[in-house]
Amino acid sequence: MTNDKSTATVPPWPFFVRPALEVLEEHDVVSTKDIVRLIEDRYLASPDARSAKLPSGMKVSAHRIGWTLSHITKAGWAVRPSKGFYTITEAGKNWLEGNRNTNLTYAEANKIFRQFWPQRKTSGEISSVDSHNLEIDLEPPAESIEKGIALLTSQAKDELLVRLVVELDEEFFDDAVCSDPTDSAPPLRPLRASTD
Repeated sequence: MTNDKSTATVPPWPFFVRPALEVLEEHDVVSTKDIVRLIEDRYLASPDARSAKLPSGMKVSAHRIGWTLSHITKAGWAVRPSKGFYTITEAGKNWLEGNRNTNLTYAEANKIFRQFWPQRKTSGEISSVDSHNLEIDLEPPAESIEKGIALLTSQAKDELLVRLVVELDEEFFDDAVCSDPTDSAPPLRPLRASTD
């Protein structure tokens, strides 16, 4: 499972836009693996940041840099001459030239890259987007899914503890904890509706 503390030490994908373009500018054609290694060497000094992994086992830094490469390619700042290899374009060089000291935030990335994202169809018009939702929308899907799973797991643990400890549901305790799983025990009863 991901250690949230070490995951938090890895900057979000917008931070890696400038570093990725710098690496591409320095090399003719670069593999994804080399881009990740070069960026990690320059920008991730912390051992926690370099070793942080998603539950899938993928390094958080490689995942976020991969998203960066996807965004800059969609924007036309880089191209893939072959699978897994990238090179910078004139548009990428132009952006980099004017932004040598820029570390993008989610809000800035949204302004730059939104035009290249698929447009969502909604049944009603949304007049504004709050910054909390904006960060969720821009987070890589695998990380959003993992956070959702962690939240559901935590909620299930809390609910189980309430039934076992707070409600002192002895029959549930016997069914859940003490029974032999190889017995053909009756299925667990659904949770009681709260009368609070």
